[in-house]
Amino acid sequence: MTVGFIGLGAMGSAMARNLLNAGITLYVYNRSQEVALRLEQCGAHACELDEIFRLPIVISMLSDDEAVRDVLLHHGFLEKAQTGCIHVNMATVSAEFAQYCAIEHQKRGITYISAPVFGRSDVAALGKLSIIASGSRKAIDKVKPLFDAMGQKMWYLGEKPESASVVKLCGNFMIASAI
Repeated sequence: MTVGFIGLGAMGSAMARNLLNAGITLYVYNRSQEVALRLEQCGAHACELDEIFRLPIVISMLSDDEAVRDVLLHHGFLEKAQTGCIHVNMATVSAEFAQYCAIEHQKRGITYISAPVFGRSDVAALGKLSIIASGSRKAIDKVKPLFDAMGQKMWYLGEKPESASVVKLCGNFMIASAI
């Protein structure tokens, strides 16, 4: 399986390493190329965004709505991605933005999966993330081996991508309240 990965911060780097350890052919991009080059030493292919946009499966692990919007619109993912591509957004984004993403992806024949995670970078490094996913069940089944490489459990929350965002944001609220 060949996969593109965008966003190699502490979480993204750990997740990408687990994909590499699972034997996934991985093309990686990060604004700071130094991180991508370190992953290249582990077997990844550091590349530019345009190369990733042509892959059949793209995972993004960016910081927030604006960072995802920047990649989708300003860098042109929605215009350049091939029809049939599956985009797995693993960042925590607002429910409204997840819904927007699903609509815009669908207009272009791209599948959008919302799959935010529970766990910090140390948990990600161990491949023990909890992944909550919503979107096309068929597409999620296709990327499930990727989830298995990055996490210990995946919960399917239905067809509406915003469902995963709502659950993730509620979970964050409960964690913050407990603290």
